[in-house]
Amino acid sequence: MTSSDTEAPTPPFTVITNLQPSKSNQLGLGNSKLVDTSKIRKCSVSTTVCDVRYGYFRDGRNPEKQHEAAAVVLEFEFGSQQRDSWKPWERIRQVSINVSVEEAENIEPGDAGGKELLIAAYYPRSARGTTSELVVNKSKGGTATISAGNVGYARAEGALTVSKTYSISNAMTLTSTPNGQMSITWKLEEDKTLKQGVPEAISCALLLQTDQIPFDLHIKFVAPVMGIKSGGEVAVPLKNDKLWERKQRAEWEGTWEDFDSEDFKEWVRRKTAKAWVKEADYSAKGD
Repeated sequence: MTSSDTEAPTPPFTVITNLQPSKSNQLGLGNSKLVDTSKIRKCSVSTTVCDVRYGYFRDGRNPEKQHEAAAVVLEFEFGSQQRDSWKPWERIRQVSINVSVEEAENIEPGDAGGKELLIAAYYPRSARGTTSELVVNKSKGGTATISAGNVGYARAEGALTVSKTYSISNAMTLTSTPNGQMSITWKLEEDKTLKQGVPEAISCALLLQTDQIPFDLHIKFVAPVMGIKSGGEVAVPLKNDKLWERKQRAEWEGTWEDFDSEDFKEWVRRKTAKAWVKEADYSAKGD
């Protein structure tokens, strides 16, 4: 619901999820006692609800019909990563984020009146970071030099002429997979060339058809940590005591309510923009 003009805007709120091994594993270190792998490394994901915007969109089957809706902007930040390391146990190589929408309160049979709670669209559908390059140069003598990113390579004095050059391109990627109408999974993977882990943070948005049905978001994370499947989950209730639509907004955000408008498309792009993203797909379902 919208707050009154006299109420101060509620700031974005954050919840922390600690990733734990899905199974308790033990490692034997020589003659020492067994060590619980869950205590070796601590990884966490912080989920911040950055904004909630209420409005409507038109039913594609019947343009005269409108659905009440909410756009929710989420930022996920990944902790405990050691950058600039080639050691696989010191970074999060990939992570899957599953977000599902659930009714916060039971609706008695017959009271729904054709109302539905579902995910109408999600943004971005995919994203790709700046492409990095791994260059392998082979000389006639069989030696090779390797360079990553934009760093050049140097050939030792007197070395034989390079005869072949192989270029392997890669980038950090974000992909999405819908799971029915009430769940979406985003999968984030590191650049396999640079091997610096997933980005420190990503931002995504959900467009929910609410039809005034109270709802919660349920979020699950799955990531390999030290080669062990780990995960965590958290429930995010979006109620007035947590967050309401804020009136104090940047000028570019405007006062629109129509999720079919170009203003919304521009808003969601800017709200989910991240420096690491070079290209992203913001097309809505069915576009």
